Amino acid sequence: MSQATTGILIIVVGLIMLGHQLHLGFNFGRYWPIILLVIGFSRFLTFGDDGHRQNGGWLLLVGSLLLLNNLRILGLGDSWPLFIVGAGIGVMFGRDRRARDRSARAAGGGSVPSDHLGNGSVQS
Repeated sequence: MSQATTGILIIVVGLIMLGHQLHLGFNFGRYWPIILLVIGFSRFLTFGDDGHRQNGGWLLLVGSLLLLNNLRILGLGDSWPLFIVGAGIGVMFGRDRRARDRSARAAGGGSVPSDHLGNGSVQS
């Protein structure tokens, strides 16, 4: 985790605790998933060694679900299908797809459209 992310995280935790002490309606026990949201969002803002953004999607999903549960907007028992949606998004935009795209560009100079059989032809 970068120094800026750590600083933002400490600031958020401090503001939540200050709000609780001043009786502004903030309760750390209720808002702690914001920490997961900050970490997940910061991962989207940083780039890995390969030049691609890091994956913070699961932290964002889990943090959002826990926050919604704590605020009694959406219960955890009702939100389990969102993990399936998150898995589908992960498959669509995951690292394996990026690796395949890089190897296809390196081998052929561009991406080749393929049908569901993977033979490079496009059926209409």
